Amino acid sequence: MNEIRMMYFEQDDIVHIAISDEPEAGSVELEPNITVELNAAGELIGIEILAASHFIYAILIPDNVPNARIGDVPTCLSLVEDTPELFVMGTIDIQTQGQAWIKELERLIAQRKIVGMKIFPGHDPIYPTDLWLAPVYALCQATHIPMVIHTVWNSGPPEVAKYNDTKYIVQIAERYPDMKIVIAHYFWPEVDYMIKQLPVTPAVREGIFWHNAVALFNLPVYGATHFP
Repeated sequence: MNEIRMMYFEQDDIVHIAISDEPEAGSVELEPNITVELNAAGELIGIEILAASHFIYAILIPDNVPNARIGDVPTCLSLVEDTPELFVMGTIDIQTQGQAWIKELERLIAQRKIVGMKIFPGHDPIYPTDLWLAPVYALCQATHIPMVIHTVWNSGPPEVAKYNDTKYIVQIAERYPDMKIVIAHYFWPEVDYMIKQLPVTPAVREGIFWHNAVALFNLPVYGATHFP
């Protein structure tokens, strides 16, 4: 088989991902409802997900500019109001929105309306280590929601990369060991550089996840075991 196939059996609410047509020789349950299938050599040939509808979610990432063309937090919340499989991430420009917006984000988290937070160093002229962001990090750590940090080396003028260098994210991970951090876009195209910055301590290894676009991995949120 040349292509991976994914099949959803609606009546049983099961997703099966076939990676190979080889016969199954064994299986391992990674966690409840997720089983990997192995061939005789112990290689992965398939994945079975039970109660799959609990795993199928998507997250909208709004702009942190009010009334933005691509949608700010209130706009995105209104769009997903009647769509339970869609979630919204909180965003903030701490330099313009300040403490009042942090209070509003805290309220939205308490109501389970937002499931993560994203900041945009580089788009905004602020370093991740800036003390202005300390209340935002503290909120994420206290409420156990992931902090997503924008990183792109060549986003716009090259000098903007100084704001989102991944070396600063390592410092944040060390300061907030219980906060889950998601590195957006891998500091593209300097991915090798980013990897060399990580990991430096067990806390950083366990606390930092990577993502591209809107995919989050292994971040339990409000009863959803995983986001795909």
